[in-house]
Amino acid sequence: ERDLLTDRNWSVNLRDALKAQLEFDPGTATCMARAKNISPASIHLLSLLPEENSRSMAKAMASYVQGWNSEALSFVEKHLPPSAIPPLLTTLRGVWESELHLRPDLVGFLSRHGSEEDRKTASDFQQPPTSKIDLTPFAEKMKIVAWEKGDSVRGQAAYARYSCSTCHSGNRRLGPSLDNIAKRFSRDDLFRHINEPSLSLSDLYKATQITTADGVYIGMKVYGSEAQTILETGSNETIRFSRHDILSERSPNQSPMPAGLLLGASTLDLADLYAYLKTL
Repeated sequence: ERDLLTDRNWSVNLRDALKAQLEFDPGTATCMARAKNISPASIHLLSLLPEENSRSMAKAMASYVQGWNSEALSFVEKHLPPSAIPPLLTTLRGVWESELHLRPDLVGFLSRHGSEEDRKTASDFQQPPTSKIDLTPFAEKMKIVAWEKGDSVRGQAAYARYSCSTCHSGNRRLGPSLDNIAKRFSRDDLFRHINEPSLSLSDLYKATQITTADGVYIGMKVYGSEAQTILETGSNETIRFSRHDILSERSPNQSPMPAGLLLGASTLDLADLYAYLKTL
């Protein structure tokens, strides 16, 4: 029974089974509270415990260095006495350094309870990403483009070649509509935002980043529940993730559109693409 209670792979159905068990035998809660190595990843089970047992588990969790997520942090924040916060902060500072994928979940807790240095660390982490792309060569290229020679037919082909329609066309587009885009932005601003799509990003089009044992995936979250999350990574292309396969899920201040898309474009491509964008 102890092994079962400390299993990190509880499913939603098992949670419901435990709820029924607690109603049938409240003593199960005491057994859980004594299972000192229960994972914070099973926090959806701990939330079923009576208050007294919840306090006991929250104190035990203060020394854990693995399994943390936003729900676990909310649990300990709710049930830990103030005197237990400093030791927990010491633990979480170590988690911050060793478990990089958990940083999005730790930010809020450190901001509310941490030292001035902790709050600065959390604040810096939440800042929009600075551009790591050197646009100087591209800006020089823009100066020598013969814009008057742009051809909208060739530009439409370039539009398709750069896969613009994948995310900016149709009812299920992943990015904003490009209708009248050349009228809404100056030419220089338009091309800068194409190369730096995260420069000025609406919340509506922020990506969701999911980390699993197989890698990191970025796309638009179209569905989420206790059991699964679905990301749309392209036009009609989706990936389904089981909740128990997800190591972390966050929404960075980042566009799913790749940065530097047009850095390798020729001057003729730029003229043609702009000619086509003016027709939208």
